[in-house]
Amino acid sequence: MSVTDAERAFYESVIDDPTGKSIQDLRYAYFLAAVDGGLPSGPVAVPDGIEATGTPSASTYLRGDGSWSTPPDTTYSSMPQAEAQNPNATGMRVISGQRLHQGVAAFFRAIPGYSESTAQVLEHDDTGSLVWTTKV
Repeated sequence: MSVTDAERAFYESVIDDPTGKSIQDLRYAYFLAAVDGGLPSGPVAVPDGIEATGTPSASTYLRGDGSWSTPPDTTYSSMPQAEAQNPNATGMRVISGQRLHQGVAAFFRAIPGYSESTAQVLEHDDTGSLVWTTKV
């Protein structure tokens, strides 16, 4: 995705002088700047005239609805094997490379003809089923 010259001119003008701009214009300008690689490198002050509820701080952000909010906790624990094998599990977890490998291997083993010791290609057979074939 890229921005047009007109969009670039818009976001540059809003970022250079945000006074009197709406939250919607600010959000759109910073979105365009992010897409275009033109985000400011440091903190940005909230312009005068924007009404917001809550308290700005180093641990809050200004939401689109005009309120200061604390970001949700995005610290996730590692997924245990039992949860990885439970199709009803919905918890947010970190998947290690080892756990990902185990899941992919389990998926492949479920396809008839899979061999961990032979180089194979996954193809559709004449009936449309997925099968492993050995390629030489």
